[in-house]
Amino acid sequence: SLFRCLAYETNLRKKVYALANANWYQIETNFIKKIDGSIAMIKDFSPFRDGGAKRYQSACFTYGPGLMEETFNERVATALDAALFDRKLHTYDSNSHGSKVEPCDIFTQDGHFIHVKRYKGSCPLSHLFFQGLISATCLSGDPTFRSFMRNKARKKHAWIDQLLKEKGFKPEKFTTVYGIGSGTGSPMNRNELPIFSKIALAHSAASLGAARIPLKLWMI
Repeated sequence: SLFRCLAYETNLRKKVYALANANWYQIETNFIKKIDGSIAMIKDFSPFRDGGAKRYQSACFTYGPGLMEETFNERVATALDAALFDRKLHTYDSNSHGSKVEPCDIFTQDGHFIHVKRYKGSCPLSHLFFQGLISATCLSGDPTFRSFMRNKARKKHAWIDQLLKEKGFKPEKFTTVYGIGSGTGSPMNRNELPIFSKIALAHSAASLGAARIPLKLWMI
């Protein structure tokens, strides 16, 4: 029903209530403070500071109305001279199931795995955070995943062989980046994310932290 498609949050008498999947939830204030504290610890990503972009390219990093995700990714990859992995899927066998994993949307020369989603509610963002976590897990433990990336990108980006070389490989030298596009042309504030997206983001941050893989957030 239409009611199941609604998502809503409100504050009432110093308590937070959230509507999701046709169910109302009361969220404890202390729990929200803990989640907000975890998210506040995540560093910001900047294409200028972290990606080597030039100031005149700033328009490339705006996620405006009507912009397709693949167009944005292509534009950013070109501006950063980064490898584009959008919709390039690595297939690996796990428990006899052929699973497909997208390494990221954009892979930069300084080792940032950028995953991009336009904000359309909690569900797409939860997928974004899970995708980044799975990618980081594969990067750490699956040599065929790294080989796939090298084979896909070396023709245009010779630097990837050195960056992802097997000898002395250390996954903690790479950074996962969650890019959240507002679709308005002005970046969202991370505090504006829905509570269930914040919970998923905090969980992903904790899991990546346990694996010693840095995480950054790019509000676009």
